Amino acid sequence: MGILIITALIGSIGFLIKMFIIDPILAQKKEITSISSSLDYYAWAIAFPNHPDIDRDKIVAFEERSVASNILRKHGSDLKAITKNIPLYNSWPICKYTIKYQNILNACGKLTGLSNSVITGISSENKEDVATLRRLLRIEH
Repeated sequence: MGILIITALIGSIGFLIKMFIIDPILAQKKEITSISSSLDYYAWAIAFPNHPDIDRDKIVAFEERSVASNILRKHGSDLKAITKNIPLYNSWPICKYTIKYQNILNACGKLTGLSNSVITGISSENKEDVATLRRLLRIEH
């Protein structure tokens, strides 16, 4: 009977660790992967902000930049929310699977700034911001 109680207790602790620590860390990794995908997919909008496309109607180009802007801003909000959902996150960067909390906050700020500059920014600054984002979030390019 004692073995059964110990087994149930260990199983419960394992479930709680998975639910409250491992799953949110995996959700964070998934969000970072989505950020990487968006940086690649919207590279044209990031590289040429406020630049009229040769073969496109300016209105369509602006609407597409607005979509890119909204998606980048959403990524920043989601990444911050997911990270805040991880209990005692500041103690986890000792393992190689997590990113320092300050780097996450800086990356969220860069995503918000990049979402603004997709429409009105400067190409060289956007390029630097993308490089900084990739470094902060450990995204290989």
